[in-house]
Amino acid sequence: MTIQDQGQGILAEELPYICHRFYKTDKSRKSSGTGLGLAIAKHLIQLLNGLVTLDSKIDQGTIVQIDLPFGSEQNL
Repeated sequence: MTIQDQGQGILAEELPYICHRFYKTDKSRKSSGTGLGLAIAKHLIQLLNGLVTLDSKIDQGTIVQIDLPFGSEQNL
């Protein structure tokens, strides 16, 4: 699954931390988020033996790629 936006993008040096709990990219923004959304999503995807990758370019947007195994032998 691929999720793409056309937002402001994320700085390359911040990408390794973007899925960490409570991490916010721009400390000066007045957003009401907690910094948990991507951390929770990544954890759940990893529990399913999946992979999350992010690519972002400033002023062009961000792409989040979610890869999940097909036909897992594990019963959920």
